[in-house]
Amino acid sequence: MSAATDVLIVAPSVAKRLPATVPELLGAGLRVSQQSGGRVVAALLGDATAELAEELIARGVDRVHSISSAQLSEDVVEAHLPAVLEVCRQVKPQLVLLTHDLIGAELAPRLAFRLDGAVASGCVDVSFAGGHTRCTRPCYGGIARAVDAFALTPVVATIRAGVFEPAPRQSGRQGEIVTYVTDSEATTRTRVLERKLESAEGVRLEDARAIVAGGRGLEGPEGFRVLEDLARALDAAVGASRVPCDLGWCPHSWQIGLTGKTVTPELYIAVGISGAGHHMAGCGNAKAIVAINIDPEAAIFQDARFGAVGDYREIVPALAAEVRRLKQAT
Repeated sequence: MSAATDVLIVAPSVAKRLPATVPELLGAGLRVSQQSGGRVVAALLGDATAELAEELIARGVDRVHSISSAQLSEDVVEAHLPAVLEVCRQVKPQLVLLTHDLIGAELAPRLAFRLDGAVASGCVDVSFAGGHTRCTRPCYGGIARAVDAFALTPVVATIRAGVFEPAPRQSGRQGEIVTYVTDSEATTRTRVLERKLESAEGVRLEDARAIVAGGRGLEGPEGFRVLEDLARALDAAVGASRVPCDLGWCPHSWQIGLTGKTVTPELYIAVGISGAGHHMAGCGNAKAIVAINIDPEAAIFQDARFGAVGDYREIVPALAAEVRRLKQAT
């Protein structure tokens, strides 16, 4: 990566705000740009506004390509691709960073293919050394990490949430804003006809500071009602491993793991979850894991900071009652 090349941050905006993961992407991009001598450029997509562009500049971006489109606002990947591709052709970045979510995971390989570049998904670290971009990713279900050095450019990488410190605001920073509108509806075959929320209550998994998650050990959908009571007491979100989702005990949007969502809460309470590698790949970076399981030999206890062996039907309601008592006391 030469001194004249850039790091591109793909920053989607939803409802005229930036997701919490965007400042984390900027934190990663700024570190790489300092190592390589390049600049940080952002592609602001969706409900792009001047205020959001200025927010990106205040956090270290040198130039913002602000692209507005109704299709981009609807999170249609087919519309994101040509918009980001056009910015890449103008900027010619050596590294493109996206959030490791449903949009980023689908967009990254398509973008890398069209740019004749490389792709690294689900990264927990990214750096520049020895003339190469280096990406660190969990492997073997999260029990090991692989470090890949790419000679091919550009490298398109998705970054897991919660692994980089958000880039701080710097008052008085100046940057360039390039604004244009694209008619993506003329080129996309995908249309969003209707959007339904599975639940209007609670906290989004991606934003939750605390998560209460259930697994096969709940033995049925009624077990999630018990978890929801604890989640309300903790102001937490409710998640699940893959099996309860596949069995229809809870919505698929609750799934955490290798084939679900990646979360990094401060507190992760795993109830009736065995601790298989494909699940821990989605929650292993939580600051504190509490395991509740009837099986004292469950693998989850190896990753947990605290554990309780017993029937969740007795432990979880008692825990919820104690949380409420402590809240009232303070």
